[in-house]
Parts: sequence; structure tokens; C-alpha cells
Amino acid sequence: MKKNRWTAAMLAAGLCLGMLSGCSESLAGKTPADYPGIAAGTMGNETISLAEVNYYLRNTQEFYEIIYNGYYGDQLWTMQYSDTASYGEYIRQMMVNTAYQIHVLNNHAEELGISLSDADKAKCAEAVKSWLSTSDEALVKAVGLGEEELIKIYEQNALANKVAEALIADTDRVVSDEEARTCRVTLTTLSGASQLYDAETIKDEILRRIEGGQTLREVLLTYPDYNLTSSDYTVSSTDYTTTFGPTAMGLTTGQTEAVYVESVNNWYVMTCVTDTDQAATASTKTSIIQERENAKFTEKYTVYRDAAPEFVPNQDAIELLTFDQFLYVPETTQAAAVPAATEGEETVAGSEAAEEGSETAETGNEAAEEETTAAAAETESEAK
Repeated sequence: MKKNRWTAAMLAAGLCLGMLSGCSESLAGKTPADYPGIAAGTMGNETISLAEVNYYLRNTQEFYEIIYNGYYGDQLWTMQYSDTASYGEYIRQMMVNTAYQIHVLNNHAEELGISLSDADKAKCAEAVKSWLSTSDEALVKAVGLGEEELIKIYEQNALANKVAEALIADTDRVVSDEEARTCRVTLTTLSGASQLYDAETIKDEILRRIEGGQTLREVLLTYPDYNLTSSDYTVSSTDYTTTFGPTAMGLTTGQTEAVYVESVNNWYVMTCVTDTDQAATASTKTSIIQERENAKFTEKYTVYRDAAPEFVPNQDAIELLTFDQFLYVPETTQAAAVPAATEGEETVAGSEAAEEGSETAETGNEAAEEETTAAAAETESEAK
């Protein structure tokens, strides 16, 4: 699955939209097909349609149901996320925020000289066809939009992606080898059957034997009853604040050191497998660049957001978006209900829009996949 690289940054730079009730027409009997004409909220003279929010929400709903069905079952959307909201209410609010963010970005496209080319629009149309043909029937029905309305949403997302790319264009992407240096260590925990030995004593013995020329593996094999566990870890300069970071980064290849962690009153033996893991270092460089890009985006988007008209949600309309119907049904359940059921391809759009869609269309179509951790960041923003 593709992931929208801007989801985390957009949500981190987002806003907690106030739960104000906007004016609402009679909404009784409204279905997803009616949502393009219903406002989820307004920002000045601009309207954000309920169809947009519902599109993001239903794709995100299916995505989370696929992942978490085995853990939470039918309690997923009703379990409490916080003192004031269920998980379903929280995810729904996150999708309202996502729609708002896309509109804020797109309102600056013209001043940045950004627009969609004919080729961009063709890719969006192609991605829509792919989503319609590969998505599960329940998802398509819950979204309830035809090709024309979907293309509008895809084009909004594609434009927002271009604006986001422009905002981070001047990011410093030069990262030195030393800044990104990542080592690999083996960490042995001196715990387990602790009644058999004193951790500090065994720590000294292990270090002495390693200094005498034995390998860590050879030493550990001589303590079969001590339940000494070892695991490999990669550690980079970004981990200096962690418990083992400074010690790990200070070791050279083959060097062993003991670390005492006061909070758990325990000793650990750390052996440096390599002081520079090339593959891990390359990955760390990528992560550092992405962090810089996200910070740059957040900085500039926040200026846009703060200058944008206040968002006034139509809470009556938003509350039409419930989780009464699960979109994902486990295969075993499907087989029991319909023995000859046609296989459906798991497609996650909205959180990720059309998985096979173009890189242009994927931007906002993936708008909410980033897991809950990214979404959680957005709740920390101040209400506009």
C-alpha cells in the first residue's frame, strides 16, 4: 500500500475544529448520494461538502476494520478514545479536519502558480475508475458517489499534494554520514531467573570473559539456567535521549559495555556488532530528511491555517456519518453467509485512495491512513 507522505505533517499542523452547530436543513432520510449537496461546514464563503468527509471516513473505516477487526470486533467504533469521544467520533472528527486542510492548501494554489495539467486530471480519472472497480461493494455503496463527484475529490487531493510539495521545496536535504550514522548492537538483559545470581556480579564476569577473547555467544552458552536474553537493535544519533543511545553510539565495532538502568534496577550488557550499519544509516538519512520536510510543511501550513476563515461545522450533518454498518466482513463470516461469494480485493482508498492510482492522485486520497499516532498529533493543535 502506498502512504501519503504528507498525512502526518498535515495532521500535526492541523486544528481541533470546534463542535459548533451550523445551520442545517432537514436531514431526515438523506443518503450518501445526497451528500454532495449538504455542507459539513463552511469556512467563510466556501463550503466543505459532507460527501468529501464521508469519502475519507469510509475508506478509513474499512482500513481500520481490516486491521483491527480481530482485536476489537464490533466494539471498535464504540470503545472510548477519550473522556469525551468514542473512537468512531474521534476518527470522524479527524476526517473533517482532513477535508478542511485540503481546502486551506488549495486556496493558496493560484498564488503559488500551481494547477493541475491535463495529464494530472487524466490520472485522477484513471485512479477513480480503478477505485470503483477494485473496491469492495460495501465500501463503494457507503461512499455513494459516482465518477464525476469522485473525480472532483481526487483532483482536490492532487492539487493539495502539489501545494504541499511546493511548501517543502526549500527543505535542507543534505545529511552527513556522521549525522545519520546508525550502529547495530546486541543487548543482553541480565534478568529472568534473577534469584540464581547477582546481576552486577554476573555483569562483571561476562565483561571479563569477553575481554579475555570469548564471544558473547560463547559466554552466554555457559549460563543455560540464567535465562539471559539477547536482542539486536539499531541505534542512531536521533536516539541519544533514549536509555541506551549514548552508550551504543559511543562503542566501536566489537566493543562491549555494561549499562545500569536505575528505573528498573537492572544491568544490561551491550556489544557493538558494527559501529556503522550502512543500510540502517541510509534509512536514517531518509528519516531525517522526512522529519525536516514535515517540520517545514507544518511551519508554513500553520501560517495558512491561522489566516484562513474560521471553520463552522454543520454538526447535524456530520452526525449523519455513523458506524452502524461495518464495511469489512472477515472471510470466514462471508463464506458462512454466502458459500459462493465472489472474491473482493481489499482496497484502501481515502486513507490511501486508489492503491493503483497515480502518484498525483494518491495525495489526498490517502488522507487518513496514517495511523492513529499521526492523527493524535493533530489534536494537540490549538483550536483556530
